[in-house]
Amino acid sequence: MNIIKQKAFLALIPLFLLVLSACNPNGQSDSNTSGGSTSGEVEFIDYVAQTHLTSEYEGRNFLTEGIGEVTLYNAVDGDTAHFTSVVSDERIKSRFIGVDTPESTGQIQPWGKAAAHFTAEKLRTATVIVLASESQAIAPALADSTGTRHLSFVWAAYVASPTLNDFKLINLWLVQESYSGAKGISSSRYAQPFYDADMQAQAGGLRIWSDDPDPDFYYGEAFLTDLKQVNESPDDWIDKKVYLEGIVAKTISTDAYINLDIEDEETSEIQRYGLFIFSGYKSYAPLLTIGNYIGLTGTITEFNGNLQMTSVSYSPYYPSEDDIKLISTGHTITPLVITAAEGNDPKYINVVVTVNNLHGTGGYKEDDSNAMTINCMDNLGGTLNLRISDGVHVYDREGSGFDRILDPMYFQVEGETFNVTGALLRFESMSGNVSYQVNLCKNADLVFND
Repeated sequence: MNIIKQKAFLALIPLFLLVLSACNPNGQSDSNTSGGSTSGEVEFIDYVAQTHLTSEYEGRNFLTEGIGEVTLYNAVDGDTAHFTSVVSDERIKSRFIGVDTPESTGQIQPWGKAAAHFTAEKLRTATVIVLASESQAIAPALADSTGTRHLSFVWAAYVASPTLNDFKLINLWLVQESYSGAKGISSSRYAQPFYDADMQAQAGGLRIWSDDPDPDFYYGEAFLTDLKQVNESPDDWIDKKVYLEGIVAKTISTDAYINLDIEDEETSEIQRYGLFIFSGYKSYAPLLTIGNYIGLTGTITEFNGNLQMTSVSYSPYYPSEDDIKLISTGHTITPLVITAAEGNDPKYINVVVTVNNLHGTGGYKEDDSNAMTINCMDNLGGTLNLRISDGVHVYDREGSGFDRILDPMYFQVEGETFNVTGALLRFESMSGNVSYQVNLCKNADLVFND
């Protein structure tokens, strides 16, 4: 197992201490304000407290003007979060400028979970959050290299009716608290505090700059388990490295759902279990063919209430012990046919199912993409949602070509029903409401009935 370690640049410490001595003769520390700490004889300087928001934000739109107030929609990981504009109610996917925290979603790295928890706590407890672009000019916010997220400085205040001086820069805070080094910040107006905080953090030797193990990261060998144990006792397996096996039942982009029928040793009853395999946006051949029986080594995590395996790997040229193993091919795993009411049973989560005779009753389209959620009812009166992700196209009713549905009304034609096949997922809204939905993976899995 490869363990990621980041070490302090020890050779810089003597020079750094000399600079600190010259610049801070009084040795003032404000660790209570930033959660900072001291290590050895390195005197702590709170660069977060010294760095202030300088532009007015009230009534402005970050997407069109480069600064604006937002509310938190979802904290994704240490350096990514989704927000909602206070002015326009638009969804904003934000990538934090100047930092690159260890991974905690598609891949799990030491200190990645800790960085994600730090960012989430700082955003969830804030009274006001402001996003700002690098440029101080009034101009649209810039997108990152993916084109789907906007680059931003994330400012948070923790008092009612804050002044500009009350805001703290989360990006800089991550560097100061040793969750990330300063990255891609050389031309920024905040370059100096980022570099100062980075050097101080390295000298302090905490978290990513330490040789100490991350208590939230599992460094051991993989546990041998199966889909039944993982699904029935998830708390025992989350954040653990495991090896298990299953059949590729459905693919979506480069990811896959594996399913397997397992017999209960005591009751002899057979139940199907499933798991989502997140490839980390990499194309791994064994995951791409339905019917492949594969063995996987990876980390069990949870996303939106659904179990998944991350940190999987595969190389046909330089295989490792943890690579995906293609055990056999050509297996048939027919989707379970269930009713809409049965689709609200969590035992089917990540299992590929078919639900027939559905009719749209409502729904919504996400503001920042073509993704949609369709509220449905079947001919027995049961309710279940249909989820269509941004990257999934849908054939028109005549099958003459792609028709990207822009309105849930498309599914509400009087007297018309449709059948859908996909993986069942659990969804919990920001308000805590739980619903279940079939995740459409392929356009051919949606069939309109005559």
